[in-house]
Amino acid sequence: MAHAAIRPFLLVLAAAALAALPASAEPLPGPVAATLVRVVDGDTIRIEALVWIDLRVEVLVRIRGIDAPELNGQCPEERAQAEAASVALAAIALDGPFRLFQIDDDKYFGRVVADVETASGVSLAEWMLTTGLVRPYDGGARQPWCPQLIGAL
Repeated sequence: MAHAAIRPFLLVLAAAALAALPASAEPLPGPVAATLVRVVDGDTIRIEALVWIDLRVEVLVRIRGIDAPELNGQCPEERAQAEAASVALAAIALDGPFRLFQIDDDKYFGRVVADVETASGVSLAEWMLTTGLVRPYDGGARQPWCPQLIGAL
């Protein structure tokens, strides 16, 4: 009987606790030290981040400010551009370690979006933009990479 009386109280307490949580967390300003695990594509890397003494986590990081073609793109041209962007990112990413700044939730669970710099202070986004293999991206609607789709807009 006592358990039945406590259950409504616990439900109200749990609801109040959930309501008190912020809708989204504030960005983590960084810097957070990280090493490369692998290049996923031209705008995403998997890193191992040192978040506390002897505590490391692996996470996918979308590099803020750029959009790369997709490896499983809609046309052969996009897939070729995506491969070239991945190779270019690997060329600079292999120089790691990195520092992540302004780390924020991404629209996909399990991935964050962040400003990423090499240990020498080179922004991965700015470097990738100089290659011409990616384009600036502000988080809005992505533009197509396939010539036939670009003309259709």
